[in-house]
Amino acid sequence: MKYTLELVNNGWILTRHPNYEGEEIEVFVFEEDEVGEFAEHEAVKNLIHHLFDSNMRRKNQGGLEVTLKEKGWAQEEDEED
Repeated sequence: MKYTLELVNNGWILTRHPNYEGEEIEVFVFEEDEVGEFAEHEAVKNLIHHLFDSNMRRKNQGGLEVTLKEKGWAQEEDEED
């Protein structure tokens, strides 16, 4: 299965290209729903969740976990001091 990923003005477009003749191309759009500093990050997070859904952590299954942090490591360390 082949996917292509395109960065656009307000998010990402993920296209699934068919393996076999007769299958249709699937297109998924991950828009920046919010306005602000982290809108693009949220769109990427949703894209990762969609693309790697079977690998994500669940209640009774280990796996990937994607978390959006509003502060960098240095800012968090400054708060701890």
